[in-house]
Amino acid sequence: MKIVVLTVCSSLSLPGSCSVVFTADQGVRGGKVIPLKKTVDEALKDCDCVRRVFVAKRTGAEVPFTEGRDVWLDDVREELVAHCTHIAQIQS
Repeated sequence: MKIVVLTVCSSLSLPGSCSVVFTADQGVRGGKVIPLKKTVDEALKDCDCVRRVFVAKRTGAEVPFTEGRDVWLDDVREELVAHCTHIAQIQS
């Protein structure tokens, strides 16, 4: 499984085998607001491989969500940490 983490960029090309994307509502660089979630949504128009988009609240801007795919990272953070801790324990 490939995971893409989108930070500050204005365009995005996702690998065809990507199934999870981590992004934020928006980014800020040099005082300029960058619409990260909007950029992800545009990239996903032609990509059906992504099953989940985790969105961090950076600026608190309202962003559109695709039901069943997009989730706020804060809403699932504890579950993700527990899952990753469990995997780390198994691998060590």
